Amino acid sequence: MKLMPTGRRARLAGGGAALALVSVVASAFGGSALADRQPATATVTAEPSTVDIGPCLGGSTTITLANKRSKETYATVFVHAPQGATVSREMISTYLPAGYQKQIGLNLTMPQGTTAGHYQLELEQRPGQTIVVPVNVAIEPGQVCLRGAALTATATSAQTSASNGAEKAVDGNPATLWHTQWTPTKAALPQSITLELNGTYDVSQLRYLPRTDGSMNGRVTEYVVEASADGESYTEVGRGTWEADTSGDVADVDAPGARFIRLNVLNGVGGYASAAEIELIATHTS
Repeated sequence: MKLMPTGRRARLAGGGAALALVSVVASAFGGSALADRQPATATVTAEPSTVDIGPCLGGSTTITLANKRSKETYATVFVHAPQGATVSREMISTYLPAGYQKQIGLNLTMPQGTTAGHYQLELEQRPGQTIVVPVNVAIEPGQVCLRGAALTATATSAQTSASNGAEKAVDGNPATLWHTQWTPTKAALPQSITLELNGTYDVSQLRYLPRTDGSMNGRVTEYVVEASADGESYTEVGRGTWEADTSGDVADVDAPGARFIRLNVLNGVGGYASAAEIELIATHTS
């Protein structure tokens, strides 16, 4: 099914997601004032405020719910995705003590056949108002998404007794995961997972989706990406850090003529490494 863009005009970010905040003050009801229905105030923001999506048709933003009042409150946000798209959470409901804020990662996946263009994600707080997060789908000519059967994964460590082998990071199922060994002994970091591609590609991005089962163990926070043409000699093509949250992340890399891509995990939550899915954006060369 092809998903057609809306007629709504939105700015297309050329290189990356915009960093500005979209903000709205919406009313909720304070936990200590439910009986008399006195309204409290929660602030809803999304960062990045524009979700940019490429050929893998996935993107992320982080929702922040902040209680800036002097009394507790409850906040509920309903997530309305573009038609045919899926989100990691359709509703966010949380208790917020006075002066407290909570961040929730939100992953958005557009359906196969989506047409490049501008869409929108709506965050509706009840009672309250709705904020709109623009979703820009841009697919460069020749770009492909390498995932699932296009990749073969091996790792320096895996908890295979719990079905957390390296292959789970490329099985196309975000409910499964690769995880480094935790028993009978813990495999200390750094550890790595290597992807063998089904051809030679110029790789421009590595997309990382952390585990989706509610645990943060193994969420990668510091990494180095290496590339190889023969699986023997590797060259560093990117490095960086990611926040310890539940939203997906992207590593920009410059890896022409690659047949192998290795994600070296230097630091991760709990001293482990894990991944629900790893995908690559690339241009096919042979």
